[in-house]
Amino acid sequence: MEIWSKRVVLLGLAGLLLASASDPPVVDLDLFHELALIREALLEGSIPRADVFSYVPTVEPTVHHEWGTGALLYLITVRSGLGAAGLILTKLALVAAIGVGCYLFAKRGGAGIAVIGPLAIIATILASMAFTNVRAQLFTLLFLVALLLFLQEDQSGKRWWIGAWLPLYVVWINLHGGATVGLFLVTLYGFERLVAEVMGGASIWTAFRQVRHLAIVAGLMMALTLVNPYGAGYLSYVWRAVSMDRAQWVPEWFPMWKLRDPGSLSMIPLFILSLIIAAYSVNRSRQYRAPGVLFLLAAAWQAIVHFRHLSIYAVAWICITPAYLENTGLGRAMKATWENKRRVLTAIWAIILIFTFGCAIWRKFWHLRIPAVQDPKWPVVYPVGAVDYFEQQAFRGNVMVPFEVGAYVSWKLHPNIKVSVDSRFEAAYPVEWVVEVAMCYAGRNGWRETLTRYPTDAVLAPRGGPLENLLEQSSDETTTADVVSWRKAYVDDGYSVFVRAEMADRLPFVNRTGKQITGSFP
Repeated sequence: MEIWSKRVVLLGLAGLLLASASDPPVVDLDLFHELALIREALLEGSIPRADVFSYVPTVEPTVHHEWGTGALLYLITVRSGLGAAGLILTKLALVAAIGVGCYLFAKRGGAGIAVIGPLAIIATILASMAFTNVRAQLFTLLFLVALLLFLQEDQSGKRWWIGAWLPLYVVWINLHGGATVGLFLVTLYGFERLVAEVMGGASIWTAFRQVRHLAIVAGLMMALTLVNPYGAGYLSYVWRAVSMDRAQWVPEWFPMWKLRDPGSLSMIPLFILSLIIAAYSVNRSRQYRAPGVLFLLAAAWQAIVHFRHLSIYAVAWICITPAYLENTGLGRAMKATWENKRRVLTAIWAIILIFTFGCAIWRKFWHLRIPAVQDPKWPVVYPVGAVDYFEQQAFRGNVMVPFEVGAYVSWKLHPNIKVSVDSRFEAAYPVEWVVEVAMCYAGRNGWRETLTRYPTDAVLAPRGGPLENLLEQSSDETTTADVVSWRKAYVDDGYSVFVRAEMADRLPFVNRTGKQITGSFP
């Protein structure tokens, strides 16, 4: 009965992971600039160090820290011919590996299923924001779990993990700039071990001898950061990116106290509950069971000041907290309840299993979408119809695009079309320009100057947005040396396309309002 009950819990957690990973089933916007980069690299024979996708001045060198993710996903989705199925399978494999790794860490730390199960529900919901199709951050979560497992081995006096970890770190560095989290974790863990040894009565020198291998590992990791296509340029980019205050412009980088989105706000009570559980567990536990308490504190703080880091905190929390909770009063009560009410709890977990798998099937987790119509349920709407129009008209030129969809346009239409901006953000563009484009689409003063600052031939405008309304009004104006008049060339339920008045005669007006437009991947 016990083995059967445990299996039901694990299947319930698998269902929860699947349901969380299937919402929303939309291609992540960053994937397109990664794929476009690799396609260009294959044509050129090397990773481009200068931008080729934009018609505005860009950062040089353009350090694409996610190039490895692009290469891997290009191979899986494009070269293999698997397309959307390959992307979905990759996401599910990554999420499953992260979940299994977290469970193994907690179990090896001394926690049982009675404690791990309920806590894993909290962690899965908190981490779900990272389960996209497919963001490079998923690789950071996977490598973070791997490193925690390796440090758990180190805790027991084993050193074999060092030889396995260093090559993996090189891979991580080239998949995502979040690899710096690994260096931070090793450093904090080494310091944590040093303090524990000293508090245990060892001299500082004796304590250092116990952890000097970690100092060496940290030093080697710093040196191995140079093993990338950009060399030392990678380091300067990472420093600039880490020190930048993106919370002024990108909602997912907002601190928790500035969140406005209902979905994000709903995470805050659960996050506070997790903090209470962690604080109680560490305070009441009488044994040092798991490495990484300092890292957990740092991850919690980063989640508070940058909502994007909530998934990193969730992974650290579910790995570290259960071992501390296991032998507290609450942990013993949870285990007693599991022993005395196993049939009832097994039935509850069976309901969770059925409900979560049902949700995943209802959401059609196997069906990858590229939304083309404005709808609050979609995190991004892609200009599928407008891209089709540009392609059918063999349009060549420079197109002003919103930040979120520039990479999609580049993936579909480069080199015939160059874009004003895309979601590479500071990796490719001066931050001031990204902000100026955002203000232009918000209809703020100076939008005309933004459209003419560089040789823009067409403007892609979301339907019903401020910029579309302003461009509609300007269509009656006469083009002069000082004022550029824009004419609508295309419209659907998602986007409108405006072109310079002098180009309008060469392009037919197409109205696809009310018509079904379906995007496909890749």
